[in-house]
Amino acid sequence: MLNWLLSPINADAPHLVEFAVAWHGRFMVLAWGILSPMAVFFARYFKVMPGQDWPRELDNQTWWRAHWMGQMLVLGLSVTALVLVLPVQFRGASLHGILGCAVLAGLTVQVLLGLFRGSKGGGDRTRQGWQFER
Repeated sequence: MLNWLLSPINADAPHLVEFAVAWHGRFMVLAWGILSPMAVFFARYFKVMPGQDWPRELDNQTWWRAHWMGQMLVLGLSVTALVLVLPVQFRGASLHGILGCAVLAGLTVQVLLGLFRGSKGGGDRTRQGWQFER
């Protein structure tokens, strides 16, 4: 089975993948296939840690640090992977390249929204703490 997976589709044609393209693929799989889902998983399921004295201890930063570091690694790997294939990409626009640029534009917007979001919380969310217009 492993021999079949490792063999080329066409045995007559050489299977040559450029160095930059190969590392672009590896970095993107690591960033978007492994690190990004892991960072989201930490943000979703590790806000209350085992052994944490909840609800007395509310501000556990473990999940936040894991999420932030994971997403910053995604950003770094994605930018590195883009830089690797920039000379290759401009040979001709492909659907893969267009969608990849759209995903990276979305990543940029997401990072900017995170940077400018301000502090967490925001005051008393009861009727007395907010100004409601009638």
